[in-house]
Amino acid sequence: MGIFRWIVCSSAASMIVTTTVAGFSQPTLQKHLFGKYDGRPTKTSLQLVDTASVSVTEALQKPSKILTTCLEYNPLPDSSKSDIAILSMQLRKVGTASIWTSDLNAMRQFKEEQTTAVGNFPGPCPIIYNGDGWKEAMEVADAIILPAGDFSSWKEQSNSNNIQVIWSVSSAESVKELASEIDTPLSFFIETDDGQYNEDTLSEIFSQIPAKSITILSVDAMQADNHELSLGRSLKSNHGCTSVLVKNACVG
Repeated sequence: MGIFRWIVCSSAASMIVTTTVAGFSQPTLQKHLFGKYDGRPTKTSLQLVDTASVSVTEALQKPSKILTTCLEYNPLPDSSKSDIAILSMQLRKVGTASIWTSDLNAMRQFKEEQTTAVGNFPGPCPIIYNGDGWKEAMEVADAIILPAGDFSSWKEQSNSNNIQVIWSVSSAESVKELASEIDTPLSFFIETDDGQYNEDTLSEIFSQIPAKSITILSVDAMQADNHELSLGRSLKSNHGCTSVLVKNACVG
């Protein structure tokens, strides 16, 4: 049986995800992270889109500018396809903006299940790949995470325009270099070497981010006193970040 660290679950046969997250009910969770709760699942993507990039953009960046939340999945050796399918469905229902994983097999299984929601509400939740072997992931994922240093390698790919890239950056210099190379709106996943967010460093990075860019910062799951919730709100209010990724939210 899998273990879902951030959304509490229990089942004798498989994962059954409840709507309690780190001690918060779904209404409370959506109020804290999404900014509102109307009694319905939060829409996570366009139901019909022309390209993967539109789907990811709409999922991460809401017109109301509320903070969206992405969850990271790490599989266990005994994770089953049915476990992942159930988890995938429940993550969509609770309003996850996107599902991140560094496991190629899990990525394919999430994508297969999410495809079944096309034309429904809520619609498919974008799958974002953040591991090695990104060239293989390009055929399946809705978006991939690439280090800024991989720009030249990505540019050489014949199908590089068919998938949205979210650039992993840790410095203002990296952001500036990418912005000078790419004309289209950019997406950034801001990571620091020590996992801590220094306000001066963040201010420098955000000063170089072009207008209309998507910015994602990560927070660790299961922090004391639900600090991930207050940290996410702080990153939104202080720096205007678009979305937060809850790392290691799902293990199983």
